[in-house]
Amino acid sequence: MNFVDKRIHPRFQLQVPIKYKFINRNISQSSPKIEQIYDGVTTNISEGGLLFVITLPELEWVTELLLQKMILGVNLILEEGPIKALCRTCWIGNISVLSETYRATIGLEFKEINYEDREKIKRNLNVNGFI
Repeated sequence: MNFVDKRIHPRFQLQVPIKYKFINRNISQSSPKIEQIYDGVTTNISEGGLLFVITLPELEWVTELLLQKMILGVNLILEEGPIKALCRTCWIGNISVLSETYRATIGLEFKEINYEDREKIKRNLNVNGFI
């Protein structure tokens, strides 16, 4: 099977602090695991999405993410100000077990992001010499 890259925008190696939250209609919003805000750092980023290492509280959430039953709300912390977006999971790999959670590499596509925030990403990539 050949891999077909469907990305519209090129990805650039850029580490940006990120805060994220799992959003799922099937899990009670009062659950501490679904209400928690997690921290991370991107591995790469583009105008269309990002890659980072995610902490997964439950292994079953991998299926929920891949089936689009769960999405991620992300805040990218840029010098110009935070960027908010809702993201869908494109793929998950390299799953490993921590003490009570899991870590995995996750590729996300921005599904809902306003024009101004997408422009902030573009300017940030420009300032860092990528475009």
